[in-house]
Amino acid sequence: MAATLNEDILTLIFSHTFDFDVLRTTAAAIGTKNQHTLHRVVLRRFLQLPLCLPSENLEDSKALINHFVHHAEHANLVRDIVIVLGPSRKYIAEHRELRDAHLPEDSKQPERAEALVKLLPELLKHTKNLQYLNWSKSPPPNRETFEELTEHSSITHLSLDCSEQSVGFPDPGESRTGTKQFIQILFSTIGPKVPSLDLRNVDEEVFKVIERELPPLKNVRNLKLDLACGVWDWDGFGSPQQGPTEHYRFSRASDHVQELDLRLTDILARQKKGPLELVDSKKLRKLAVEIVPCFSWSYITLVRLFSDSTPANFPSLTHLVIDDVIRDTRRWTMGGEAGWEEGVGPILPQLRHLWVNERVLGVPSSDNRDDLWDPDPLEWQTQDATMSRTVNSPRWELLGRTFEKLESLRVGFGQLNATWVAKVLSHCDHTKLKAFGFDWEWQPNEPVRASFVSTPLLAY
Repeated sequence: MAATLNEDILTLIFSHTFDFDVLRTTAAAIGTKNQHTLHRVVLRRFLQLPLCLPSENLEDSKALINHFVHHAEHANLVRDIVIVLGPSRKYIAEHRELRDAHLPEDSKQPERAEALVKLLPELLKHTKNLQYLNWSKSPPPNRETFEELTEHSSITHLSLDCSEQSVGFPDPGESRTGTKQFIQILFSTIGPKVPSLDLRNVDEEVFKVIERELPPLKNVRNLKLDLACGVWDWDGFGSPQQGPTEHYRFSRASDHVQELDLRLTDILARQKKGPLELVDSKKLRKLAVEIVPCFSWSYITLVRLFSDSTPANFPSLTHLVIDDVIRDTRRWTMGGEAGWEEGVGPILPQLRHLWVNERVLGVPSSDNRDDLWDPDPLEWQTQDATMSRTVNSPRWELLGRTFEKLESLRVGFGQLNATWVAKVLSHCDHTKLKAFGFDWEWQPNEPVRASFVSTPLLAY
């Protein structure tokens, strides 16, 4: 006699499954046998994962939206929607002018994107349990979309693209009226309700609106800002740099943010505190910093972001992430100043999760005493040489005091061999440490394409 599958057990198993290939293989094995116990389980899991609605495949997206409009039982399962639109008309016009060549993109993409945007308010009327909305590229959400979102009591996170997708650097004097209006509508509608905001490709003009509109919003607890877009306070000499310079001044924008995620250029990270001034650091529980070069051919040799900070500035911080694209050990030595390695990082009182990329923790053979531009992005040494120097440094004791408190550690020493992994783990408490490795995403969620969901799972 065949064993009966327990739907509750299968639901529990799939609730911990984040690998899209596993779910896809299971769905393919089931096929269209919708009476199978597993069909309901896999369908629920798929609809709870991010669903991607691209304008590039407009017919697939329209079919899925139409299905949700007519099947409330499925629409109510949707938790996360990813909208991926086409290049803007402005981008296409600039591409034609600058490249004087055939567009690699389909010139009809703007029309498809605009057609998909018109369908989204109707979709939102039926997905009342939606929690996450991620919006990429142009055009931006319209007022009707934002107003429909205000009716969702379950919405917790908005991720929005603020870019007009200019081919090159936008003109510093160019007006961004359309984008500013979209940001103003955001803050006058759903903004006051949503606890988590992710604003990508923020240029100076958009940032000024954010800086003005954010302070009254007491519900925003999680703020993510991409400040590496456009030309800000360029002095007119040399090549225009991406994002703000180290001279740009930031003022307090929120006293309520508890999780701050910043994407900065290295020239801005040269400023002490800089955008950390936007929030009350004493209330932060999580701080994530991604640093990218403002120029592709050169980079800043010193990072001063934490050099004026002490552990007293971050008494509640439990999760610290540093993702520096330029993996140079010397950048984090602060040129002899009391920086993150020698002060803030290792002895944060509540730190439980430390994720830093290669060489952020390693001790270099020499410090960068001068604040310079450098075309050579790495200090080339063997991993054994770097680790030997690190474990024999006084900083190793401080790092050991940090490691023994951690629940998750993404080590910043590069790719370690077994000997050095054992050395690091010897300072960790095995009763506390739950995750250790070299990957950023412990549970990656790959958006599920509309074409795949609608074909094997929703066919009746």
